Amino acid sequence: MERLFIQDSEFYKRVIRLAIPIILQNLLTNTLNIIDSFIVGSLGETALAAVTLTNIPIKVVTMFSFGAQSGVSILISQYWGKRDKGSINRALGVGLWIVTLVNAIYSFIIIKSPVGFLSIFSNEPAIIEEARQYAVLVSLSYLFNTFSLVYLAMLRSTERPLFGTYVLSGSTLLKLFLDFALIEGKFGSASLGIYGAGMATLITRVVEFLFILGHMFTNKVVPIQWRSLLLPGKQMVLRFAKNAGTVIFNETVWGLGISTISNVMSHMEGSVAILSAYSVATNVESLVTSICSGLHNTAAVIIGSEIGSGRRTSILKKMGYSLVALALTVGFCAGLLMYLISTAIGESLIFPIFHLSEEASDICLMMIGVLSLVLPFRALNNTAVVGVLRGGGDVRVAALIDVLPLWIGAVPYALFVGSVLHAGIFWVMLSYLVQYLIQTAFAVSRLRSDRWIHQVT
Repeated sequence: MERLFIQDSEFYKRVIRLAIPIILQNLLTNTLNIIDSFIVGSLGETALAAVTLTNIPIKVVTMFSFGAQSGVSILISQYWGKRDKGSINRALGVGLWIVTLVNAIYSFIIIKSPVGFLSIFSNEPAIIEEARQYAVLVSLSYLFNTFSLVYLAMLRSTERPLFGTYVLSGSTLLKLFLDFALIEGKFGSASLGIYGAGMATLITRVVEFLFILGHMFTNKVVPIQWRSLLLPGKQMVLRFAKNAGTVIFNETVWGLGISTISNVMSHMEGSVAILSAYSVATNVESLVTSICSGLHNTAAVIIGSEIGSGRRTSILKKMGYSLVALALTVGFCAGLLMYLISTAIGESLIFPIFHLSEEASDICLMMIGVLSLVLPFRALNNTAVVGVLRGGGDVRVAALIDVLPLWIGAVPYALFVGSVLHAGIFWVMLSYLVQYLIQTAFAVSRLRSDRWIHQVT
């Protein structure tokens, strides 16, 4: 195991310097999601299930936007290695145009027919009606949020992640205040229930967006060239399409696969308890995996920058091995910690906070156990595929490694056991383990070769 880790203290100092702000950003975002679930959970299981239902289609849009962020990061990290600030602006411009257009289309669909659209994902009229107004507000919030996230991805790729930490710290505090005011009716405001949750999200994202615009006007490290940003040019569009297009397709199809598994859950008997339990379990998992997410984002920046600066293949491979081995170690520790804490205080402290019924609490504890088992494999694969392979410009193979195990393994398995056999939710949850076991074999095999290192700029 020792030989997997590169013997260079400066390398690990760089990893820590980049990873800590990104980890803090992820922690803030995921903590906010947990607080949301806690406050919405006080409205009852139907309200919590409605939020989970809304997030099923949003998962696809989110993954599309994440694909655009990753595509921007691939190009910008390599341009940053060359200190080509003009091309950084053009790559950022393409990313911003794409996420704005896609989220505008999604918002239009939700606003025109919220009930009809949400009915695709649930057959429970009470949940659909509860989710209707919330879904419209949240869809509008994503117009602003995805713009902000693409810009923050550019800052991370130029090794300037701290501003994102400051912005997300402020937006977390604002969202917390607005949640208590608009959902709970505190601070002299009327209680608006789940509609208040959506309104709080929209207001927070607009304020966040305004801070991002302010930074764009004052950024001195990579000054914004507005003409390059607004008119990035055909050559950059084609380059983005060649590299980032694959990543966007990858993330969108991946999000669709995960949403399909969630859709299986939403049509099972006892779906209210299942969806509310799933909401809490995935929020707890997201909080724990913030560290792992920080590592794979850091890996993409470091590998891309080193390729852009002309680093030798042998050194790049050692860096890749070290980053993946580090992620596996962290993932194992995080999974063990999540399981021990949840079994110790889940039923007595955590689940009652979210107002879960006894049935939902039992389901949630089981889900956390499965997700804890999956976490080391997930951490390894995310750092190998999303971090090292994508950062190395190996986007097509990375996409296959990411998507195929989901669609040839996890999704057919979940559909068969959940919709055909009508087995319990435990067997559907095992689809995640099926996915990551298959993916691990592919990812490790590709990483051991030299074929993942590409100069894409």
